[in-house]
Amino acid sequence: PSLFASIDASDNFGRALAPLGDITGDGLLDFAITADRDDDGGTDRGAVWLLSTSNSYCPSVADIPLAECQALEDLFNDTNGANWSTATGWLADASADNWQGVTVSGGTVTELSLPSNSLTGTLPATLSNLTNLQVLDLSANSLTGSFPAWTASAAPLTTLRLSDNEFTGTVPAGFGSLAGLVELDLETNRLSGSLPVDMGSSTSLQILDLANNGFSGSIPTTWGSIPTLTRLGLQNNALTGSIPTELGNLPAIDKLLLANNGLTGSIPTNLGSATTLTWL
Repeated sequence: PSLFASIDASDNFGRALAPLGDITGDGLLDFAITADRDDDGGTDRGAVWLLSTSNSYCPSVADIPLAECQALEDLFNDTNGANWSTATGWLADASADNWQGVTVSGGTVTELSLPSNSLTGTLPATLSNLTNLQVLDLSANSLTGSFPAWTASAAPLTTLRLSDNEFTGTVPAGFGSLAGLVELDLETNRLSGSLPVDMGSSTSLQILDLANNGFSGSIPTTWGSIPTLTRLGLQNNALTGSIPTELGNLPAIDKLLLANNGLTGSIPTNLGSATTLTWL
């Protein structure tokens, strides 16, 4: 980490510092200092010194790409990391694999798990740079802001737990196309809008919990085509219409939770013959 704090360039003959960006490719911000005179009073206009400085800890981290480290550093800074319940290793250990809740495999972050850890604020957009993330669990914190739409196109994702936060907005299409997604738990937030129809395309989803939000509209009939679904939690929303008979065709359904909505009509008779169903 850089210990650079300030530059005193007074009482000299040089020009002002010129920011150049990261021209050295080391993740640091580079500056140029050009001289107009040498110590003897002559001109030395060709002299250029480079100064690199950064407040980032990431150049010290060697086991993951710089972009991934910066995403984690942004998360720490944007969610009040100094006041997390536990932040062992964060921005202190040169191996990100030793940071609390971070799992590194094959030189990339594959898991970020910080449930019930007093995270506050909003998630940085740079989290989308964790392109090999399989598990993201930030449940039971105090996170706010829009739902992170990038998660719907995070191809390696198997588990997404963002429950018990204060996310707003809608759930985008795309989750149904994630071939390995097993669990999507977004219950107890402030999400709204309609339920994404394309979720019915999933061939791997087992747990889908969207309870305790503000979803409206009808339950998509396509959701009755998810062959692996064992738990569907939709209670305490603003859903309307009838219960699709297609839900009775779910071959693995164990818990179907629909209470406290505006649903009308009768319960489909085929739900009574669903041999795996234990909770309705």
